[in-house]
Amino acid sequence: MNTLIPYLWGLLPLFTGTATLQAQDLSPEQVVQKQVEAYNELDIDHFLSWYDEDIACYNYANNTSLFNSKKDFGQQYGEMFAKYPKLHCEILNRMVLGNKVIDHERITGIENEVYQSIAIYEVKEGKILKVTFLQK
Repeated sequence: MNTLIPYLWGLLPLFTGTATLQAQDLSPEQVVQKQVEAYNELDIDHFLSWYDEDIACYNYANNTSLFNSKKDFGQQYGEMFAKYPKLHCEILNRMVLGNKVIDHERITGIENEVYQSIAIYEVKEGKILKVTFLQK
């Protein structure tokens, strides 16, 4: 019986919710899902925590760079979160191939409009390195 106690004590965090996963332990799909959840909570700090410091963000249509730093990315999204308190992203479809996650997203909460886009996320070591957006 005494040898069972240390084993059970080691499992305690799993049952009490105190176990913490490091970002690098998550799959690319889990990382992308966590940032979607933070987006929907309008929590800019949590949202940005899933992105690399040198996040690259592109518009697919003309291959132009939208952001090249976490600071610029955060400023833009922070302003959007503040301006649109009903902002919400619904994932309509998701595909995963290696470290790439491709989401078909429906964005609501921006002036009664509904937007759809495709977001292609590239994830490495628990951080999103690159996002490419395709929009209608």
